[in-house]
Amino acid sequence: MARRRKHLRLSESERQGGVAAELIGLLEVATADGILSDQEIIEIRQWLDTPEAADLPCFDYLKIVLEHVLSDGKITEHERKEVFKAVERILPPEMAQLAKQRRLAQEMIKKIQRQEERDREKAEVERNKPVLRLDIPVVGVPYENRYQIIRRYAEPNDPVFLVREPTNAYDPNAVMVLLEQGYMIGYVPREVAEVLAPQLDAGHKQKAWIKKIIEGSRYPTPYILVEIYHPTCSITGVVTPEELPSPRQPSNVTAPTPKQSSGVLPCLIILLIVFFTLALLFYALVHSGS
Repeated sequence: MARRRKHLRLSESERQGGVAAELIGLLEVATADGILSDQEIIEIRQWLDTPEAADLPCFDYLKIVLEHVLSDGKITEHERKEVFKAVERILPPEMAQLAKQRRLAQEMIKKIQRQEERDREKAEVERNKPVLRLDIPVVGVPYENRYQIIRRYAEPNDPVFLVREPTNAYDPNAVMVLLEQGYMIGYVPREVAEVLAPQLDAGHKQKAWIKKIIEGSRYPTPYILVEIYHPTCSITGVVTPEELPSPRQPSNVTAPTPKQSSGVLPCLIILLIVFFTLALLFYALVHSGS
């Protein structure tokens, strides 16, 4: 086996002329960059069809390798490497060593490139994951007719938008909840806004929608699902800070109805008047009789 391996290799003396020198020149050019292209592999196979090539000791070996690789019309990376190693077995020792070094260098470059590609893909996946997920109620519904807006315009699965209100007198972290039309239906709970506000201020993207609306004894309470994403995420369906609607009030929602008196106080006043009147009459009757 060792004698056959040695017999396949072309010698330095064969570089001087003849068909062996022609093959060595062809293989030297093909392996110069450490990569064998499809076209270079095909050209080597075509060269073996010349009549003089059959006299070379490596003819049968090289032809078998190339025919196997080209048999299905597609050259895989594994097959490309197989051809390159076959060429290394044929070239003179010094040229073979140089070709091997170039091949290994290219393999290392490709390995690094594959790792970099995997790292980019991993970073892309991480960048497109939500950095924050929330399932929260909307608060402040009873004020400013927001419950009327909810009953008239809001439905489960409708999108909502979280808009910062840093000038809020009660909470500088305040986050408004707006419908698509810009109608405000309330606020994010204060303790949640404390965490959410810095994310929104940093330009994070968002996706939020109404999960459900619970009808209470007096007012409805929407529950919303919120997903906050990194500013550089590339997924569709998320909203950037520039795309948020501006708050506005619908024109067809009536003003708050003033609270009506319960009627207890007037009744008490009337009763007191009647009581004192009767007391005065009783006093007058008693004293008139005496």
